[in-house]
Amino acid sequence: MPVTIYSIMEAIVGRYGKIEDFLRFITASAIRTKLLLSVACSPMTSTHLKHTLSTNTSTVIHAARDLERKGLIVETPEGYSLTSMGTLLTLKISELVDMMETIKKNEDFWKVHKLDDIPTQFLRTLYMLNDHEIIVSEASSDIIKAVSVYAELVQNAREFYGLSPVFYEQLVPLLKQLCRTATSIHLIVTEPVFNVLREKNAHPLSQMLATPSFSLGVTGEHMPITLTVTDSFLSMGLFKHDGTYDMAQSLISHSEKALEWGKNFFTHYQGRANPVSASEI
Repeated sequence: MPVTIYSIMEAIVGRYGKIEDFLRFITASAIRTKLLLSVACSPMTSTHLKHTLSTNTSTVIHAARDLERKGLIVETPEGYSLTSMGTLLTLKISELVDMMETIKKNEDFWKVHKLDDIPTQFLRTLYMLNDHEIIVSEASSDIIKAVSVYAELVQNAREFYGLSPVFYEQLVPLLKQLCRTATSIHLIVTEPVFNVLREKNAHPLSQMLATPSFSLGVTGEHMPITLTVTDSFLSMGLFKHDGTYDMAQSLISHSEKALEWGKNFFTHYQGRANPVSASEI
């Protein structure tokens, strides 16, 4: 039975009582939390922390003593620094901060889209998309403009990794043009999309498959997002709660963390896809 976000959360609820007091200790004090984050990179003295946290020395010392008693920090001649246990905890705190910032930055975008079908390991690391912008198309003319912006970004790519659970007319012409310049082009589509591609674009698809730089895979699984990852940007589209694909909104990021997240997501589905040869078109 596959592990779902629901089964994971159910198990955590059952174990929550064991760590409730410790969790409250960390989250109930902004000073303690920010102190842990502040000393994560290098030791800091109480004087330095006073200015960093915009508080007084006695408050810093009181918070530091509490954290020392829990074994999370230690005082050295250079200042306060994290213990090994403190490092483990602070890494997770920083991920939580990034995740909350990712959501709050464009809260409406996440609210209106279905995230349940995204594999759990990628939901856990969605904070890697923190540095992003949302492209919104409010009219049909805007959608055409958004496609043009996307095409402009893609045309300069040296590497292209794509997941497409929906068909759109511009895909094959765009990839055919990209085959002339890019060194690596990999596309995974669902079976319904492949059937449409084969029906409408058999000849150009065969030509591309004869190109060493191009590969095509087909999966029988549902893919919960559309995804493009190149050497310079990530583009992601999502489905609405009613199951329809949202053509009007997409997430764009140029950060290294987002590119890493996207390539890992692509690899996940590439491993579940069957490669297509020119003879199958």
